Amino acid sequence: MGGSEKELYVRTLLGHEQVLLRKGGQGARYTSAPTAYVRRIDARFAAGEKRPVEAIWPELADGRGVGRSAEAQTVPMVGR
Repeated sequence: MGGSEKELYVRTLLGHEQVLLRKGGQGARYTSAPTAYVRRIDARFAAGEKRPVEAIWPELADGRGVGRSAEAQTVPMVGR
């Protein structure tokens, strides 16, 4: 899949999230540009990810709570 096709796919996923946001019940979890998500997805697959994008999509969220990506999480303090 080419870069523009990947970005279009991510835009459709973001559109779905916008619909859910407008319906209410959840905060904005995807606030980055589509290209940022394409880079995150590419990095996952380069690292050996085998699941489809739909399965890892919730893990790429920017916001707090369910689906928060590993790169957005803070490192716990040692000794606490």
